[in-house]
Amino acid sequence: MKNQLNFIALTFAFALTACSQEQTENFNKKAGNIIMKAGGYDVKVLDPNTPLPEKPTIPNFPTDEEVQNKITENQEYINSKIVKKDGKTIYYFQEEKQKNDKTIYTLTDDKNQAKYYRVILGKTAENYCAVQDFYANGEKRREQYIIMDTDCTQFSNSLTTNPIRDYLTLVWYRPQEKM
Repeated sequence: MKNQLNFIALTFAFALTACSQEQTENFNKKAGNIIMKAGGYDVKVLDPNTPLPEKPTIPNFPTDEEVQNKITENQEYINSKIVKKDGKTIYYFQEEKQKNDKTIYTLTDDKNQAKYYRVILGKTAENYCAVQDFYANGEKRREQYIIMDTDCTQFSNSLTTNPIRDYLTLVWYRPQEKM
């Protein structure tokens, strides 16, 4: 292997002295690719005239104050939708693994087995449920939102699965990431 690399390097050096500028550049690209392949790497040498990709712009993240204002605005929105206040009904959910390793959450009466719990804040005029979810230790899981269903026990671990939700902004807290 070392002998092959030495031979390629010597050939490369001799070829550089006997070639025009354009031939040298083409040879350099090809030799570079050969050397990388001989070394076990599958790397292509790019044309030096290729423009660099544009640097991605950094998004403007909201400040803590802006986030808190959005949370307050969302709470006011949810409270304005509630026509029948509750705040006392609580449902507990435990985590279960299905055969396909998908996690589902089912109702449980045992608070000790619960991973999450949901406080029913009230019902809307359409009889939809205004709720807030918490982790079993009492930390917030999500800010208030409305489940567009009359069944307040609809629970998912994803924003993409049904039931459809109504909120101005949804803040999801993850304690392991301190968010």
